[in-house]
Amino acid sequence: MKEAGRLLKLSANGVRAQAKKGKIPYETDNRGKLWVFISPEMIAAQPSKNESPEAFNEPSLEVTMEVTKQAFELSKQEVVKAFESHIETLKAQLAELPALREKAADRDRLEVEATGLKAQISLLNEQLAEARRLYEREAEERQRLTAALTTPADEEKPQKIGRWKALRSFLTGR
Repeated sequence: MKEAGRLLKLSANGVRAQAKKGKIPYETDNRGKLWVFISPEMIAAQPSKNESPEAFNEPSLEVTMEVTKQAFELSKQEVVKAFESHIETLKAQLAELPALREKAADRDRLEVEATGLKAQISLLNEQLAEARRLYEREAEERQRLTAALTTPADEEKPQKIGRWKALRSFLTGR
């Protein structure tokens, strides 16, 4: 706005007002910023405060207008080049899209496989823990049975007594 005001010899608010009245072509962007389009003819049509309309016929003003016109044409060419460059970038990205889709499909497939493998690992860990518990129980049972077989019974051994002693204790009841 400041630059447009300087070229048109108006304030920034004056440029806005002229644009809103429809005297200067303009557009607003997505953020609400006002963009005015100034042609070299519009600049030539604006007399300065200190100059008379006849002063516009001076050669220095024509040179200024020509420079402004060239700058305007250059800026158009730069915009076109920028858009062409952006189009080429978009084309390159579009060409990469099938490969990216394939990679995304592979990634999704691998994520599903990884989830399945994690579930299998969890199941195998549970089975391993159960097998260890069974082994420990069987080992304890084996130790108990081995101990029972190797220790002598606590039964009393019959005492050897002579026949006569046995007969006498039978007869006497002692």
